[in-house]
Amino acid sequence: MTDMINGDLPPSEPRPFERCEIRTARPAASGAIVMPRREPRTEANDPLPLFPPLPSAAPYPVDALGFLSTAAKAIVRKVQVPPEIAAQSVLAVAALAAQAHADVLLPFGQKRPLSLYFATVIGSGDRKSSADNEASWPIVKREKSLREANTLDLKEWKIASAAWSAEKRKIENDKNIGLEQRRDKLRLLGEEPQRPLAPFLTTGDLTLEGLVKSWAVTQPALGVFTAEGGTFTAGHGMTDENRLRTAAAL
Repeated sequence: MTDMINGDLPPSEPRPFERCEIRTARPAASGAIVMPRREPRTEANDPLPLFPPLPSAAPYPVDALGFLSTAAKAIVRKVQVPPEIAAQSVLAVAALAAQAHADVLLPFGQKRPLSLYFATVIGSGDRKSSADNEASWPIVKREKSLREANTLDLKEWKIASAAWSAEKRKIENDKNIGLEQRRDKLRLLGEEPQRPLAPFLTTGDLTLEGLVKSWAVTQPALGVFTAEGGTFTAGHGMTDENRLRTAAAL
């Protein structure tokens, strides 16, 4: 038997306090002592992984989208993308189209905007942008129509605004009328003509200050759409000093 006694080890070597190893020798036919082959040691209590392995994902419930499932399935066939990618694109566009017309009514009567937030993580070249383009072409068409109408409306507004401002100054500077007459004329003049709404429905980046400032002349709904998430996450609205405020406001 081989000895592995703690007290017999030189002071310079580590002392195996936790385990002693004992091997038994057997005599060979020639009289020599043959030691048995040492088997690899296995640990009885291997460490468990911190997280269990993820199960396989269930198929995306495209049919749960209702009438929107037709558009999602068409994008899947045309662009050759996974159903979940097409569904993300369709739902984002549908939310933008609907949120100007309805709100979410919570169980206790509170109203919340009908807004959805999506983040699609997929490799470069996997046709995420193509799926977005197929889903959002109605928005592009609507924005084009708004720009064409805005060109004419803006010209008319500038003329009306200039005429209103001139008439207002004329009434204010008229020294031949009294206070009551001036009030009556200003009341008859009415409010300043409203500037036409900005002809866009989407943006790739925003800041909280710019969003608040633009609401006065922006369409009732605004979507933040970008094919590159870094455009938004690395923008001014998501800097270290603005990240929490922007996220809380959205």
